[in-house]
Amino acid sequence: MPAWLADSLTLTRALLAPVLAVVLARGRLESAAVLLSIAWLSDFADGRVARAGRGRTLLGGFDLSADTLVGAGVLVGLAADGYIPAPVAAAVLLVLGGGFLVLRNEALSMALQAVGYGGFLWRLWTEGSAFVWSPVLTAAAIAVLDRRRFTGIVLPMFFGGVRSALALRRGSGFRLPSDEP
Repeated sequence: MPAWLADSLTLTRALLAPVLAVVLARGRLESAAVLLSIAWLSDFADGRVARAGRGRTLLGGFDLSADTLVGAGVLVGLAADGYIPAPVAAAVLLVLGGGFLVLRNEALSMALQAVGYGGFLWRLWTEGSAFVWSPVLTAAAIAVLDRRRFTGIVLPMFFGGVRSALALRRGSGFRLPSDEP
């Protein structure tokens, strides 16, 4: 498979972030649930397509940033709709999103995404929307299909990032990637 296809999926996911924010700001929960499912499926597919092509992609290094943008888009949309207080959303974006941008710590990105997705799923659940099952079933299917990657790469990456963040807090000599020789 061509590398451009994997890059297209990554770019599509990044472009879904502002669309999700607008759709959620307008209170269109069902549409947002479907868009979030599409974003997650594109994340699942882009890696598989890239590995199948065995070629170098241009946007492979942007993958986690695209994921972070989707989580941020969900948070912004929930805040714009008034479901999450704007100062809370801004603090999460500043601390976790800003921390991810500065430190390139994957755990901060994953935490930001978890807050956004958790808030959205909770909103769907409390509204009694049947569309709550769209992202839930999508995530379950991906977890089953990609369980080896999840347990072998994603979880260790998350816990390694948490360990790095804690080391930074304790001042134990954590260095930014730009500080490396």
